[in-house]
Amino acid sequence: MTPPSVWTTGSERADFDHARAVLGAGPAVSRDYSKSMKHYWDGAAFIPDLGEGAAA
Repeated sequence: MTPPSVWTTGSERADFDHARAVLGAGPAVSRDYSKSMKHYWDGAAFIPDLGEGAAA
């Protein structure tokens, strides 16, 4: 099963905030350019809580 997914088309903070709102609070994984940083999982790909905007 695939977890819920959201795509963004821009690089503005508003685009990210929209994706966060659609997914709701909780953990998430950022993919695309950051996947090349998989060895830095905690800082590059894993978002502990989308509900915390500034931290996410």
